[in-house]
Amino acid sequence: MERSACRFGCRIACAKESQKGQRPDFNDYLEALSKVDSNMTRPLLGAYESLHKAMGYDGNPIYTIVQASLDAGKLIIEWADKQYAS
Repeated sequence: MERSACRFGCRIACAKESQKGQRPDFNDYLEALSKVDSNMTRPLLGAYESLHKAMGYDGNPIYTIVQASLDAGKLIIEWADKQYAS
């Protein structure tokens, strides 16, 4: 089942419905993004790994890693802005 937008307002449809009260699986976002623009899956995965996992769980304090992670997140946001500009 595919949706037009998730409850957070994402315009990339999640491939699967999540159970009530649970977040969609990150792999669902990767799969949906690959259908729209497969070149953006690597930046999304990199941003997720560094921003969410490394910095969120481990608290990586190395400036160059933090800056590169934020740059990857910015790239994804700018891509989405251009992709879904009204």
